[in-house]
Amino acid sequence: MINPDDPPDIQVEKLQKVVKALMWRVEQNNEKGGTPYTMFQTAISLESEVQARTVALQETLEQLEQTHGDLATALQEAERSRQILLDALEVMNEGFALFADDRLVICNDRFKNLLPDVSDQIMDEMTFRDYARIVSKSVFLHRAEDQSSEDWLRFRLAQHGRQQATFILRLPDDQWIQVSDRKMPKNRVAILHTDITKMVHEQRSQGKKVLDEQARLARATIDHMSQGVCTFDAKHLLVASNSGFGDLLSLPFHMSQNGTPLKTILDYLEKNKIMNNHLLRQEFLPWMGDKITDRKLQLELHRFDGSIIDASFRKLPDGGFVVSFTDVTTERRATEALSEAKDTLEQNVRERTSELMEANKELLRKTHVQKQTEQELREAKEDAEAANLSKTRFLAAASHDLLQPLNAAKLFLASLTQTALDDAQIDIADRLCQSFNSVESILDALLDLSRLDAKGAEFTITRFPISAVLEPLQAEYEQIAAEKGLELHVVPSAITVVSDQRYLHRIIQNLLSNAVKYTTTGKVLLGCRRRGNHVEIQVIDTGIGIAQKDHNRVFEEFQRLANDGADQGMGLGLSFVERACRQLNHELLLDSKPGQGSLFSVKVECSQQAVAQATSYKGEPEVVDGMEANVLAVLVENDLNVLHAMTGTLERWGISVIPAKSTQELLFLVDELGVPPDIIIADYHLDGKDTGLTAIRSLRQSVGQNIPSILVTADRSKKLKQNARKMGTEILTKPVELQALRSLVRWGIQ
Repeated sequence: MINPDDPPDIQVEKLQKVVKALMWRVEQNNEKGGTPYTMFQTAISLESEVQARTVALQETLEQLEQTHGDLATALQEAERSRQILLDALEVMNEGFALFADDRLVICNDRFKNLLPDVSDQIMDEMTFRDYARIVSKSVFLHRAEDQSSEDWLRFRLAQHGRQQATFILRLPDDQWIQVSDRKMPKNRVAILHTDITKMVHEQRSQGKKVLDEQARLARATIDHMSQGVCTFDAKHLLVASNSGFGDLLSLPFHMSQNGTPLKTILDYLEKNKIMNNHLLRQEFLPWMGDKITDRKLQLELHRFDGSIIDASFRKLPDGGFVVSFTDVTTERRATEALSEAKDTLEQNVRERTSELMEANKELLRKTHVQKQTEQELREAKEDAEAANLSKTRFLAAASHDLLQPLNAAKLFLASLTQTALDDAQIDIADRLCQSFNSVESILDALLDLSRLDAKGAEFTITRFPISAVLEPLQAEYEQIAAEKGLELHVVPSAITVVSDQRYLHRIIQNLLSNAVKYTTTGKVLLGCRRRGNHVEIQVIDTGIGIAQKDHNRVFEEFQRLANDGADQGMGLGLSFVERACRQLNHELLLDSKPGQGSLFSVKVECSQQAVAQATSYKGEPEVVDGMEANVLAVLVENDLNVLHAMTGTLERWGISVIPAKSTQELLFLVDELGVPPDIIIADYHLDGKDTGLTAIRSLRQSVGQNIPSILVTADRSKKLKQNARKMGTEILTKPVELQALRSLVRWGIQ
């Protein structure tokens, strides 16, 4: 068979053999008896086949020659490229080598000849481990004193295994080479040898210059010191000193030069009677012979001229020592002067002590008198606090008894207004309502003040939208302001604040009430201004204003803003505002001038988390004619007047009422009736220990139903609110507002 990869001459030789074989076969066939014609046909057929095969062979030979020429050209080009690469590597200032699959592919002479004794062993296709092993044994490689060739080999292999590695080689003649390994794709590693000798020498030179400069500066510093400093080596020869050393010891110039023995200096001091060498020979010489190197020696040396020198000795690691001398003559003389002054001072102190003892006796007498006065003041303060606490307890305890008749009167008056009255009677009824409202306002103010005065006043601090305070006040005072011909403007706000909602409402209500009351013409503005993390709730009016001297007085109890005969109340509103703001930690501000109106503002903390305004259950429900008809309510009230008035009011609304004065009577009447009520209305304070919550709980347990309930009370304590909330009972505070009562009833029966 003809192999296309064989050289052309071999392929031609094979083809010739094929032709001979074919010719031989033809001749053999002819010899075996073919006719001439048959032989002629066979010859023609063979000739055609041979010509076709010859043409094909010629084409194949031409293709082979072309391929062989291209291959030769490619080989020449590859060799030329390799030579160019080698030439380029040789031109480089660094040694370069390339390892592929951990075998040396190519390198330049600088890389190979880095270590002359092993250069002939570095050859292509050698493994990196063999290369590193050869280098580790080179005599030109400077290793660390405790590093063997095997240690260096392990180090080099570890560096080769990193993605990037750089380290320094030290060679003979103070030559320094930086070796950099960089891993490349396809498992190749490039190694670069960079000669950094010049850089190292320059760095050394620069470092030496820096050290020389530092030494010069240190020398200049030491020479300018007021202290004397000197250093002796292990042979006790002077190796360094400053000018202060010779000056303090009065040494001649030649004796303060380097190389002077210590014994020569000591003998000179003793011979010339410059210094008492007793301490030097007694303590210094034994200290020099001591082998403990970290023990310092401190001596006070006395010169014969009276000067005192403090000497500090410290040993050096090489066996020498350094000494510093300081002239402390002035300090010692100052100390002696102080000692003399101390003796004089002690005499003066003894004299003054005697005088002070007499003055102390007089002071003790005055102190005794002062203590008696303080005790009397303390007792007076305790009496005042006790009286104030008694007043507070009285007002708090009497709130039920005070509000009960007022509640009954308002209920009777409400019933009266529902009857047929003439104009005069209607006017009287209206005046009675105003009078009761005034009494209620005064009583509420007194009770509020009593609660603030009481220790542990209860506040319910929550987050709520300020609109929950502004909108009800706008509805309450809009009509009142309009009747006085004033323009009341309330600026809406969506800010959420942190405070006690009920007390904040009363604070702003008092400020707004005063603004409307003391403004005859113009307008009243209620709004909010952001102040960082706080908001100022401002009430601004165009009223009579307040003089600067009265800015503090208006917040006192029973102080009125003017005496023009108008309805001004009892002067308790601003007193309540000041105390409530103080206990709630709300800053209260006043800006006012006579005739220019007033600005009251309360600074309240803002909440970063907004709270949606809850819809009050006390809002008037959808009014449906006859919705209270056929409603059965039980009314528990121990005050007969209030029981009668409340019963009449509920019956006028179409509600059937079962009146009871106690829990026991309530249970008896409902049991006798045999039908549970639709709603329970109970006063909290009943006779004895009986309460409205007891009545509600007992009736619910008796009938087995959670009947809607309303608790009427003058007690505004947090504990009562929590207990009522746990039972699902709504609270209505006295004196009862009929609109609020009716709203709660409708809410309950819905």
